[in-house]
Amino acid sequence: LALPPNSWLDLPMFQELCYRSRLLMREHNWDEAILLQESARRLYTGDLLADIPDKYAANRDIDWCWSQRYWFREMYVKLLVNSAEGYRHGQRVSEALQLCDRALQYDPINEPAHQEKLRILSAVNRHDALHRQYRLYKDALKQFDMGVPSAEFERFFESLKMANIHPSNVR
Repeated sequence: LALPPNSWLDLPMFQELCYRSRLLMREHNWDEAILLQESARRLYTGDLLADIPDKYAANRDIDWCWSQRYWFREMYVKLLVNSAEGYRHGQRVSEALQLCDRALQYDPINEPAHQEKLRILSAVNRHDALHRQYRLYKDALKQFDMGVPSAEFERFFESLKMANIHPSNVR
């Protein structure tokens, strides 16, 4: 594709916003990270070149855009989970849960999305929802023949259950 001079591409900007927001999160600069994440989420309007018929774009054998499409979708899901984390730190629980749910719509077995949702539910002492979310994750793994939660995930869930027994340990 030959673009006219001075064309603006949203893909490099999307990547840059995701990258910079992740750096800000590592520095615990939640407010600025959230601003960049919100901008990045507005740029992602769907799969890369979604209007191209699947027989040309979704075939791994004729891989001219499939890998890029998949990579950007995965980047978007990570952005949703990172944004949920930022909202959790900012006590914006409802928005954080919505972002986790959106990430899980794209990828129902995304472990980081399930973990973040569990962290949010633990932080607000929603014991019933914490256990329900864990069951949803197990059911999703079973549905996609992915086995059972890893030992690491089990330990993570157990630590959240213990934190809910002792609310002062939450976070």
